[in-house]
Amino acid sequence: MRLFANIEETKDRKVITITESQMFDLILEAATIQDIYQKYYSNIPQDIFQEIISADPTYNTEKPNKMGKYGKWLLSIYLKGNLKTEDLYKATQYLQTFIKFNGKIEQKDIMKYHSLQELYTVVEPFISNPDQAATKSEEVRKIKEGAEKVYEDNKWMVIVPHTQEASCYYGKGTQWCTAADNSYNYFDYYNKQGLLYINILKGTDTKYQFHFETGSYMDATDTDILHPVAETIGLTEDLVNFYKQKYGKIAVIDLTTELYTNELESITNLPNYYLYDDAAQLMKYNEQEQEFDIVYTVNDGYEQIQEFDIARRFIPITKDDFYINIFDTKYDEIVFDENDNIDRIELKKIDTKNNCDYIVIHNKNNTQRVFSLKTMAYTSEEFSNSYEVLTPLCSRHNFQYYNHDLTMVLKENDNYSKQNYLMRNDAIALYSLSQGKTISDFFRATRRETVYYNLNGKTTGLEFEVLINKNDDYQEAMLIMYDGKLYPLNVFSQKSDQILDEYFLNKN
Repeated sequence: MRLFANIEETKDRKVITITESQMFDLILEAATIQDIYQKYYSNIPQDIFQEIISADPTYNTEKPNKMGKYGKWLLSIYLKGNLKTEDLYKATQYLQTFIKFNGKIEQKDIMKYHSLQELYTVVEPFISNPDQAATKSEEVRKIKEGAEKVYEDNKWMVIVPHTQEASCYYGKGTQWCTAADNSYNYFDYYNKQGLLYINILKGTDTKYQFHFETGSYMDATDTDILHPVAETIGLTEDLVNFYKQKYGKIAVIDLTTELYTNELESITNLPNYYLYDDAAQLMKYNEQEQEFDIVYTVNDGYEQIQEFDIARRFIPITKDDFYINIFDTKYDEIVFDENDNIDRIELKKIDTKNNCDYIVIHNKNNTQRVFSLKTMAYTSEEFSNSYEVLTPLCSRHNFQYYNHDLTMVLKENDNYSKQNYLMRNDAIALYSLSQGKTISDFFRATRRETVYYNLNGKTTGLEFEVLINKNDDYQEAMLIMYDGKLYPLNVFSQKSDQILDEYFLNKN
């Protein structure tokens, strides 16, 4: 009988305790084979039960009513599906080797091995070369030191090799170029880019290798695993979550969806949105649920999703080279519907970064309106299509810019220069986006005027837009301040220093 050393001492007495497993071992030692079978293993056909316990090399045929030392282990891996009756002869051989070389084996507890394959991995050096078993075992131990077990559950074990030798050892039986012995080995090539993960299905020879940086997910024949990878090869939920924690969206895409990383194009300044399959679909990564959702699909082959940074919230939709709608990522929906009677829209750029605060809506009834992306509403004034809403006013110098609230409305004419907005007829007015209407009379033309001003001890040229009522007649011209206030040009010319002093004082 085994000696159990679970002893707890108190002031008055010593209490000997045993674990459930130890109790089970005591019962097995004391009970007959028939008692053990009836009480614990009656779900196994009796003839198979007898075959299994007889494969234990410590089973004594002269005492057929007593189980051997390894009978319990053989029965346990059989019940787990990790032992076939046709492999019982292998079990006997492996156990004999395990017993003979137990002193040279690192893990001596047989119950720590969950399959016949795991036991074989340990005893194989002693079986293949008994005379040099000690040397072989030491060599294998050193190779294993070049690898790291990073994950294990009841189904999978994941090994990360850190050396080429370890990659070859754990990749044995596969056709991976990272496990090649007789040809050029690519372990260093992949390892420099990121870790290699060898996923071993316990109790089998089945192995899969993952390399997230290159999107490589291969079976033992070095063939791509079909997507979704996790479903195809049966990864456990815990193992999938292990990879998600390390690789985030990449692991979600490649392991749990039918997508491939290289099929998705990220959208600038909108990190969780992607264009998929030649811009046919807009995908969103749900960080909380760790999954990808299709949030928009184009209606026909002429419609496209475009990447255009509009206030870091909106994604334009085009058709036949015209913008026809925008997708609002705040609410994951299209902004305009068919009832809006929209023909096309114009995105108005404010600066070179393509930021945009408003768009111009061209309706099917030959009218147009301005739509503010700040208020998500139409402005009040409507124009016919004979007018053009210009891009916002801005200085050509980096020193000072007009408020992005200000733009102009231009009545198109056969004879005008957009560069200077020089018109033959009264056709241009200042427009406020916040007020939703024109805030000046219509003038004939605009000019750019430079005013020199001493700011912080340095003379600086400031550019302003001037509205001219009559051709080259400055008597009735109006200068537009950066905040939209209008000054008669002749008044501004006389009091420019005072006006600018007050403006910059109030601004600061």
